Amino acid sequence: MSRTGLEDAYIMRGSKKLRMGYTTGSCAAAAARGAAFMLLSGKEIQEVKIHTPKGIVLNLELLDIRRSAEKVSCAVRKDGGDDPDVTDKALIYAEVTFGTEEGIVIDGGFGVGRVTKPGLDQPVGNAAINHVPRQMIRENVEEIQKKLDDFRALQVIISVPEGEELAKHTFNPRLGITGGISILGTSGIVVPMSEEALISTIRVEMEMRKAQGDRVLLVTPGNYGQDFLKTYPWVRADHSVKCSNYVGKTLEFAAELGFDAILFVAHLGKFVKVSGGIMNTHSHEADCRAELLTAQAVRAGADLALAKKLLETGTTEEAVQILKEAGCLKETMEKVTEKIAFYMNYHIEGRVQTEAIVFSSNEGLLGETPGAGELLERCGSRKKKKTEKSKNKMTGILFGTGIGPGDPELMTLKAVRLIRENDTIAVPGEKPEESIAYQIAVQAVPELAEKELVAIPMPMTKNAKELKENHRRGAEKIEELLDAGKNVVFLTLGDPTVYSTYLYVHRRVLEDGYDARIVSGVTSFCAAAASLSEGLVENSEELHVIPASYQIEDALELSGTKVLMKAGKKMPAVKQFLKEKNCRAVMVENCGMDTEQKYFSAEEIPDQASYYSLIIVKEKRKK
Repeated sequence: MSRTGLEDAYIMRGSKKLRMGYTTGSCAAAAARGAAFMLLSGKEIQEVKIHTPKGIVLNLELLDIRRSAEKVSCAVRKDGGDDPDVTDKALIYAEVTFGTEEGIVIDGGFGVGRVTKPGLDQPVGNAAINHVPRQMIRENVEEIQKKLDDFRALQVIISVPEGEELAKHTFNPRLGITGGISILGTSGIVVPMSEEALISTIRVEMEMRKAQGDRVLLVTPGNYGQDFLKTYPWVRADHSVKCSNYVGKTLEFAAELGFDAILFVAHLGKFVKVSGGIMNTHSHEADCRAELLTAQAVRAGADLALAKKLLETGTTEEAVQILKEAGCLKETMEKVTEKIAFYMNYHIEGRVQTEAIVFSSNEGLLGETPGAGELLERCGSRKKKKTEKSKNKMTGILFGTGIGPGDPELMTLKAVRLIRENDTIAVPGEKPEESIAYQIAVQAVPELAEKELVAIPMPMTKNAKELKENHRRGAEKIEELLDAGKNVVFLTLGDPTVYSTYLYVHRRVLEDGYDARIVSGVTSFCAAAASLSEGLVENSEELHVIPASYQIEDALELSGTKVLMKAGKKMPAVKQFLKEKNCRAVMVENCGMDTEQKYFSAEEIPDQASYYSLIIVKEKRKK
């Protein structure tokens, strides 16, 4: 094979000369270019040239070429240069076939990960082929189409046979990318031991945590911190971000991304350096642990003999034991955490609340900044009081999930995903399969029928004591499942925030210290208005949502649009009020269901309408 174009591409790290390489994105683009050419031309080639975003032209060999009249696949071997990359030497395949959709469709095959969490480069559900590699693939295939004057639709599938195994050694499992590696690269070229790449990865993970709703960023430098978090079984350790040595950059990103606060959980060996204002804790940058710890010990009252002893220690673990034996460990750690708090806050000028918990391997918790405990509670999946009851248990999460008013096609993608991803589904009623919510959801998610269905009886009654008892029993039943480590998806009609019995269970579960989340659904009144081709409010109009089973006479005097819900047995009285007020009223019964009916005046509305009926009252149109 001829020269790749990188033979003379090196960088210097200290006194070392390190060879550059090319990214998985460059491999994918080159393989796609080669496969597209062979498919459209009918000729076989052994290598291709591609232009990288960095401006370097690569000449790459095509391997394992497989051709037919309808499909061509080939591979390019990844060369990471002298960068310690787990994907080095992996074969990156591109299979190009004639497509059924117009243009060029790019997707991932075996060994290329799938995005399952928001906040990453690609949306949920997409193959983990980042936007720059996607652009490179598309541009290279388009160039071949133009060169051969053949613009037939093409499908490009990128695969990595080793990808699933290789991904176990990457950040992908933490980022919510399943099934394989990511196809990466912003320049097309690998710069060995790139500090920038690692820092970029940290920011990506932080962006994901922000996109998923975290307001407090939980950070550990590495595995020691991850292990120590097990001391707090209620804390969602899976939400933590590893910052390696880049404390300063992590603080800056937290401020830029708009987090409320950041909490570091770190070994003293790392964070004693922060007490001296050092924001890159790598030993090559600064290794003054003994000096800094000694300085704080002196501030805490240590004498000269103890100071000399501390200065001679080789590890902070050794120093901690000396301080403990001298009876001044607690006082010293108070001084250390005081300085850590000062320098973190100083680094980002107070733009974000900054807190830290410091520990040692032998002694456990050593100290914490004043607000660390409160932030730790906010990082939990449930409150501390609950974990004392069931210590060392991992609890599940309750998702109160709105499934819309009746049409299964109005279920949100999030609702569908949650049902698919979790095995325990709570359904209101004595018999889950007979529930309207279940019957709607199973049409959109047929696999729901194979899930563990849990009945949560919610009989309708106006007896306050009985209602409260029903809600208590429902909450306790769900909490038993959460204590067993199961996530529970509670199906509820419409949106959980609008006249939903689920809300009462939700509040109790939250009050008991568990993690409960509301997943919005399409509201019945929005769906009904759409079904009627009616707008709900326009310009400066007001919108009022009113329970029609209660007094509505005064409510009908309100300006704007009135939505009357839950009329039930009071429908004849409601109709009478509407007629007397000469209101313009329309009603949808069983919105979105097979039995949906529409009524365009108060006179048309039947006295015995279904419970799932909704009236929209509009102001008279001005002529």
